[in-house]
Amino acid sequence: MYFRALVVLIFLSFSLLAQKHQKFLDAGIQLMSEEKYEDALIQLKNAVSAGPKVAETYYQRGRCYLNLGKNTDAKKDLDKAIELDQSKGVYYNTRGLANENLNDTVNAVADYKKAISKDSTVHQPYYNLARIVEAQGKPKEALALVNLALEKNPKDDDSYITKGSLLQTLKDTASAISVYKAALKNDSNSYGANYALAILYNEKNQFKEALKYINKAIKADAKNPDSYVEKGLILENLKDSVGALKNYSTAIELDKNFSFAYFTRGSYYQTHNNRTAAIADFTKIISIDPNDADAYIARAECYSDTNNCAAALLDLEVAKRLTPKDPSVYFQIGICQDETRYYREAIESFNKAISLDSTANEYYYSRGNSYYNLELLDMAEKDYFKALKLDTTNAGPYFNLGNIHFDKKEFDVAIGFYDKYLAMEPKDADALVNRGICKNGLGFEKEACIDWKAAEALKSFEATENIKKFCK
Repeated sequence: MYFRALVVLIFLSFSLLAQKHQKFLDAGIQLMSEEKYEDALIQLKNAVSAGPKVAETYYQRGRCYLNLGKNTDAKKDLDKAIELDQSKGVYYNTRGLANENLNDTVNAVADYKKAISKDSTVHQPYYNLARIVEAQGKPKEALALVNLALEKNPKDDDSYITKGSLLQTLKDTASAISVYKAALKNDSNSYGANYALAILYNEKNQFKEALKYINKAIKADAKNPDSYVEKGLILENLKDSVGALKNYSTAIELDKNFSFAYFTRGSYYQTHNNRTAAIADFTKIISIDPNDADAYIARAECYSDTNNCAAALLDLEVAKRLTPKDPSVYFQIGICQDETRYYREAIESFNKAISLDSTANEYYYSRGNSYYNLELLDMAEKDYFKALKLDTTNAGPYFNLGNIHFDKKEFDVAIGFYDKYLAMEPKDADALVNRGICKNGLGFEKEACIDWKAAEALKSFEATENIKKFCK
């Protein structure tokens, strides 16, 4: 009788413990669904204590650790879950996420493949593999995997977004747009699809269409600062400066440490000649990330524009240390050196920029200016022609080529270059004055006076003096 009573007691004890375990487990899962992960963890720890041999308990606690960013703890629990039950594909898939977060790509890939071998009917491991393969620079392989994910779950929003991104990488914009629109047929409130379409249409200069989609993205997730930055860029393209600035500021209000929002707003201020505000935004970026080279370069440009080349050069030296192979750094250093009349040093800086990027017309143009300032006119002329070869829409080289031949008193050649410059910049008083002088030197007094009168209308004192002296 005693033995039988003991067996019954043990059975009741195990039954109560199992009930307690299930109660803790259910509570933890419910709290995770409410994104209350700290509270969930307490319940799941109790569940593990009550059921130390139950694989599902370790799996759920591993999920919770994963959501809390505690990836090492997550992996330990998922290892234990797999040790207790090797039949569940979802355990391997979730451990793959933990391995990814721990930068163990090899084991993450192995886990995702193992998950597929255990259960090939679910989409998540295919999708996760696609992400890794995409990051490895294999877009075609990634596309094949994401297509498999969509076969398993034709309504998975993340798979559509990734597929669209891969098609963009493969330069198939039309198909990418179709994929994003397919995602919207499944869920018209898909933030990712609306956001991606807004960016694509903005890049295609279809700004009103872009605005439509970015507004839908904001409606889908009003707290995401990225969409406000993109809306600001779209509104700038639509010439709505006030609206653009408002959206950049909204993005910053939502995330005080969002560097890109400060950068776009700082660039906006810089474009609109509010360099004090621009400098403040670029300084904020540097306070958030002291290794952001772009912020130093942008702030240096503002300092340079306000004739504070000393401060600009300090920033550029930091940028050069951070990104020693960025040609724009050496270019900006050269600009400051040229402005402070260190022309030979500027040429050395422009040489370095050109050695890193020989396709930028402004590098040759600026080096040409330094040669011109040193009266090395033949060298300057070669650089101006090189700049024009790279970009015929840049008016500056034509003006300076005109000046070179003006200085040489080759007035007929100079006039040809001034003509081309003034066709692009018809209200440049200096060019009108110089062309007038050339025409006067060639005996075309009437034509010279026409140029000077046009320059006088633009408030040129020199034009007025020439009119008094030569025009009757």
